Amino acid sequence: PAHRAQSRLGFEEEEEEEAAPASGGRTSFARMRSNMKASQDQKRGAQRQRQQQQPQQPLSTQVLQDPQQAPIVKLGDASIASPFTSKFDHIHCCVELVRLGRCTMVTTLQMYKILAVNCLMSAYAMSVLASDGVKFGDTQMMVSGLIIAICFLFMSQGKPQPHLSAQPPETRVFSPYMILSILGQFVVNLTCLISAVQLVKEHSSWNPDEPIDLEADFKPTLLNTVVFLVSTLSGVVTFGNNYQGPPWMASLTENRPLFGCLAGLGLLMLVAMSEVSMGLNEWIEIEALPEGPFKWQLLQIVGFNAVGVVAVEHSLRFVFKKRPRTQTLRPSGA
Repeated sequence: PAHRAQSRLGFEEEEEEEAAPASGGRTSFARMRSNMKASQDQKRGAQRQRQQQQPQQPLSTQVLQDPQQAPIVKLGDASIASPFTSKFDHIHCCVELVRLGRCTMVTTLQMYKILAVNCLMSAYAMSVLASDGVKFGDTQMMVSGLIIAICFLFMSQGKPQPHLSAQPPETRVFSPYMILSILGQFVVNLTCLISAVQLVKEHSSWNPDEPIDLEADFKPTLLNTVVFLVSTLSGVVTFGNNYQGPPWMASLTENRPLFGCLAGLGLLMLVAMSEVSMGLNEWIEIEALPEGPFKWQLLQIVGFNAVGVVAVEHSLRFVFKKRPRTQTLRPSGA
C-alpha cells in the first residue's frame, strides 16, 4: 500500500506539471488577442481623428490618390461629373464641348464690347450734349431701347460653327485687342457725333449765349433730331461690326432674328432722315431737316461712321489674330 500511495502521488505531480504549461499558453494567447484588439482600436481612433481634422477631399481627388481603393460615393458627387458624362465610346463629345464653349465665350466678349461703346456714347450725350439742350423724347427712347434689347436677346442665341476651328478666340476682357477696339470705335463715333452737332449749329439759328432750361419738357428741335439719328445709326453699326461670326459662331446673316432687327432699325432711321413719311417722323418726334446740302452732309457723316468703325475693328482683328495651333477638327458626319 505504501508503494501504491507513492506512485499515485508521483502521477498526480506529473499531471499538474503537464497542466501548468497548457494553462499558461491559454493565458498568453488571450493576452495577445486583447493587445491586438487594443492596438486596432487605437489605430481606428487615430485615423478617425485625422479625418475629422483634415478637410473632406472630393471624389476625384480620392480616386487619383488611391486608384485601387473603391471610393465612397456621397450625396452630390454624381452631379459633379454629370455634365461631362457621355454614353458613346468616342471622344467627339469633347470636341462638341470645346466648340460650344468657344461660342459662348465669343458671345460674352462681343456683348461686353457693344455695351462699353454704347455706354461711352450715352455718357457723352447725357453729360456734354445735355448742356446744349439735347434731349430724347419718350417715343424715341422706347423705340431704340426696345429694339436694342431685342438685339441683345437674339445675339445671345447665336449658334456655333459645325466644325472646331484651329484658330483660338480671344479669352480675356482686359486685353490689348479689346481695349484698343473699344477706344478706337468710341473715337470714331464721337468724332462723327461732334461733326453732326457742328453741322446743326452751322445750319440753324443756334445761339450759344441763350440760356437753356434743363428742366423743361421735351420739344423736337433740329439738334435733338440729328443727335438721335446719328447715335441710333452708330448703335446699329456697333452691333453689326462687333458681331464676331466665323470661325467660332454663325455669321450675322445666318442669325436671321438679329439681322432682321438691325436692318429694320437702320432702315427706320434712314426713312426718317429722308422724310419719306411725315407721319412716321411725327410719331417718333423728329423735326424736319433743312433743305439743300444738309441731308447729304449728314448722310456722309453717317457713312464715314460706318466705314471708320469697320476699318478699326477689322484692322485690330488682323493685327492681334492668334495663330492656329492644330488642323481643323470636324466631327463625324459633318
